[in-house]
Parts: sequence; structure tokens; C-alpha cells
Amino acid sequence: MQIKNFSEFILNIREKAIPLMVVLEVTNSCNLMCKHCVKVKDEEEKSLSFSDWARIISELKEAGTTRLVITGGEPFVRKDILEILHFISEMGFEFWIETNGTLITPTIADFICKLRGVLFVGFSFYSLDKLKYDNFTQVAGTYDKVMAGIKEVTKRNIKTNIMVRVMNINIDELEDIYKFYKVQEIPIHFSPLIFRREDGNTEPLMLRLNDKEMEKYYTFTKVFDGQDFLKVENYPNLDSHICGAGISSCTITSKGYVKPCRSWGEIAGDLKSEKFIELWSNSEVFKKIRKIKVNDFRDCIKCNLLKKCKLCPTFSYMETNRYFAINPEMCRITKIKEHVYCCE
Repeated sequence: MQIKNFSEFILNIREKAIPLMVVLEVTNSCNLMCKHCVKVKDEEEKSLSFSDWARIISELKEAGTTRLVITGGEPFVRKDILEILHFISEMGFEFWIETNGTLITPTIADFICKLRGVLFVGFSFYSLDKLKYDNFTQVAGTYDKVMAGIKEVTKRNIKTNIMVRVMNINIDELEDIYKFYKVQEIPIHFSPLIFRREDGNTEPLMLRLNDKEMEKYYTFTKVFDGQDFLKVENYPNLDSHICGAGISSCTITSKGYVKPCRSWGEIAGDLKSEKFIELWSNSEVFKKIRKIKVNDFRDCIKCNLLKKCKLCPTFSYMETNRYFAINPEMCRITKIKEHVYCCE
């Protein structure tokens, strides 16, 4: 089919359910213990082997996948991560790597530099204060290693992104962090979303911004993001899909389980015993999620901020244990953003 424009292309992808982008959680292990992390460490984890990943990645190629996200845990704790990255590159995928940066050595940076298809290396970043950083990750020396890792990547002209989780411990540093990387011409992305852990532990929620801090955050982002909040419309109509999970993207966990997205609780299947294309085409979980529309959020559809809010079944579930319930945290965030962008 000849595609005349991008909108038609996206519609075609949604209608045919092509898994264009897949997230690969190559390990659940991590060398840090960041206080906001939703992951629960599995002491008995047995991650997929290199041969398992090679088979799965080959199946993704056959299914029409063009882009991969390599993440964890921390991908570089795997002893064979360079083999996996090389295989992905040789298969012709575009991909990016999400890392905490502490394990990137000159040798690893040299290796990444030579790979084809690398879109960028994304570094999690939390503070310019060394003591605060190490306290947050609960591992001494983290800050120095992160800064060294970023330096090794950037000096080889590998595209780099900085990803900052905005919390009550670093809200006062945002402008300094922004200026620090702006001078280096490194893209930086902020997010104030904090969730409970996968096992239901709510300790990370203590790091959330309060209303005053959230207002400060959006007052700050308003200056440089160029967004006209009045024109934002996330959903054209009530029959719109809310995202691409299970339609144009999915996640494969370190154990080979397939899920619509990283946060979705239900497992669509197990790639240790099933083929990807069969799961993608026939799983009841995928069939169910592909039917989700805006109007499934019955309690939200009359809200005047509906099209500016971020509807997400998994976000709602993490807050309320119900997939289509009103999410009080997203309501709070959207109302504060609307106040800052439209009323000040």
C-alpha cells in the first residue's frame, strides 16, 4: 500500500497491528538501588541466554519490527551485552540504549561508537550534587561513574540523551541541570511521574512533588518547551486509541515474557516456548488491549481536561488497582499544568 502522508501511515500501522517498536528488558538486575525504581530485584532471576535473544530478535525482524529499546534493569550488567548489541546492529535495527551510565568504560564506548543503527544512549540522571546522587542510588561513587560514562559517550560524538526524574529531592536543581547540559548541547528530558513498585510497595511515592513543587516544575518547563497547552489534544475523539501498546509496540522481559507495555501486569505469552508472531497475532491479552478506547474511561469522559490528560490503564491500575478508574495523580498533575500554562 502506498502511503501518502504520515497520518495515513500511522492509521495503517494501527489497523494492521504491526509491532514497529519493541522494548527489550535484557536483564532485571541492576548495580544500583535507586529509591524511585519500580523494579523488584529477583534474586533467582534466570535471564534469557544470548542464543534465546538472538532467536527472538530474528523473529522480531520477521514480524516487521524496525526499532528496539535496550533496557533493564541495567543492560551493562550482562556479560554478553556487547554480543547482543552487535547482533541487533547486524540485523539492521535502529535502537537506543537506556542506562544508568556507571558501567560504561572507554572500551564499551568505543564499541558502541562502531555500531550501526544506534539512535542515542539515554542516561538516567538525578542531581549535580555528588553526595545527594550517591545517597539516592544507595551506592557510593555512583555520581563520578555516571559523569565519566556520559563523558566517554559524548566525546565519541555518540548522540546522548539525559533523562531526569523530577522529585522533591532535586526540584530545586532543575534549572542548573538544564543549563549544565544545554551548554553541552545534550538533549534533556524531564518527567515528574513517580509510581509504586511492581510489588505494590509505596515507598517511592514519598519522592513525589507536592502541589507547590509541581507548580514550580511546570512554571520551569513552560519557559523552554514551547508547548501551547490550549492547543493540546491527546485524543481526537472518544473512539480513539489511547496509545500504541499492543498495537505498534510491546515489551519482552528478561525471562522472555511478552507484555503490551513495560507496566502492564498481564503476560501475553512466553517466548521460551512460543513464537513471537503467534503471540502477537493470537494472544487474548493483545486482542483485549487493542480494543481499548478513550470511552472505556467512563468516569473521565465528561471532564473538560480529558484531551489534555494522559489516560493510561496501567497508570490507573498502579494508583487504584483498577484499569479504567479515575487516576487521582494524573488529575492532580493535569490540573496544575493547566493552571500554570493557562492562568498565569
